[in-house]
Amino acid sequence: MTLRINGDPNSPNYWKRFYRTCDITLDGLTVSHVIEADDVDGYVIQEAWDEVGPIIGSKRQTIREKSHGRVRITGEALPQIH
Repeated sequence: MTLRINGDPNSPNYWKRFYRTCDITLDGLTVSHVIEADDVDGYVIQEAWDEVGPIIGSKRQTIREKSHGRVRITGEALPQIH
């Protein structure tokens, strides 16, 4: 299955439309604080965090990092209504 999911509830790709629970790995390692993941194009966009919490930029927005690799999206899927 190929899928692009997003953490934005207003997005048509919002992950809760597809999964009850969701786990994302990048090159076999579990990733967290994911904003968007695409297993076709092979990337994840995450909030940047340090030991204190999310890193906030000069415009008071969370810094985002994009990483490329083999993305796998798994979880308890919701039944799809056709």
